[in-house]
Amino acid sequence: MDEPGPPAAAESAFRSRLPSWRRVWEARLGLSAGRFRPSRTTHRLTLLGVVLVTVIVGITAWLIIGQRIAAIAQARQMTANLAQVLAEQTSRTMQPVDLTLREIQEQLTLARTAGSGALKDWGSKAIHDMLVERLKSLPQVDALAVIGADGWVANFSRAGPQPSINVTDREYCNHFREEDDHALYISGPVRSRGSGAWTLCLAPRVNGENGDFAVIVTEAVTLA
Repeated sequence: MDEPGPPAAAESAFRSRLPSWRRVWEARLGLSAGRFRPSRTTHRLTLLGVVLVTVIVGITAWLIIGQRIAAIAQARQMTANLAQVLAEQTSRTMQPVDLTLREIQEQLTLARTAGSGALKDWGSKAIHDMLVERLKSLPQVDALAVIGADGWVANFSRAGPQPSINVTDREYCNHFREEDDHALYISGPVRSRGSGAWTLCLAPRVNGENGDFAVIVTEAVTLA
């Protein structure tokens, strides 16, 4: 058998040396498997990074939630303050209205139980003049009216002939027809049948000579 010639021997030697050259270049380029094994230091740094990111996210969320809670608390406090201011303003507005109604109620009750005098007639000019005079000191009130037990307006503070208005469907009228209640009744917002504006009706009940339901005195407070 013929031995390999010089070219064949050189080629065989080159091929046998390939693995060693590969190892050399891998070592130079840092491609060996051992160089890429994570060490304990790498593990610790990775864990520390995860902990730091978690802490930062937690602190950020805590700050956002804290600001949100503070904003809600501030809004609630402002709402409470506003409600208190409105309640005080409403009280100041309603107090003279209540006093005026009480005075009219007392005068009509006394006149009715006495059985004489101009105020005994619900539709008299004397009652009309009294309503007009009382209205002058109440700029927040749109009108004063005396309403009979049948629900028809018996007297009115506005000038001119008495309007033909029936309010039997109003809640205060139904309330006083069913209850002998002498407290001031405050209705919800309703449309005035005289002016068409949104108003609150404040009304006390006035009884007759025998304690029966006689009339209602109403004040229509215009809502701004």
